[in-house]
Amino acid sequence: MTGKLEGRMGDRIFRHFEHQLVRLFDYQAQNYYAVLNPVMKNLLPKMHYRPEKAAGLSARHGWGCIS
Repeated sequence: MTGKLEGRMGDRIFRHFEHQLVRLFDYQAQNYYAVLNPVMKNLLPKMHYRPEKAAGLSARHGWGCIS
């Protein structure tokens, strides 16, 4: 799903914002374990992962908060 928000006055655009809905649970967390981006590491708990991997996921999320 995509959306757009604009603030206009006459023919001028003062604010333009576009967004796209991304369902993080549709992504496999294990595909992003080696990514160095701290934002991605903080989003790992919202992604799909096997329950037995939960402890390792918490550790990776913690490193994302620190880095």
